[in-house]
Amino acid sequence: MKRRAAILGLLVLPAVGRAQPAPIEHYILDVGGEQERSAVGVASYSLSGPNVVEVRLSPDGASFVFRGVRAGQTVLLLIMTDGSAIRLDFVVRAPT
Repeated sequence: MKRRAAILGLLVLPAVGRAQPAPIEHYILDVGGEQERSAVGVASYSLSGPNVVEVRLSPDGASFVFRGVRAGQTVLLLIMTDGSAIRLDFVVRAPT
């Protein structure tokens, strides 16, 4: 019986240290449209498709300004000062 408990313990242990997935925020923009989000606590970021969304900081550095450049989808990963991450999913719609 002790051997079975030890084996079950081994099966559970690897899952304990597994990182949680980054929270996801969803944004829908029109081409040429803009939206803002706070930049407080963000250490760095990585944009997967720079031709879909333009990312700028507001003049005071407190907010990101996202602008839809062309129709498509992209992901922006924000790395926070505490080491956590937030994923921003963007859909940019073509003008109708």
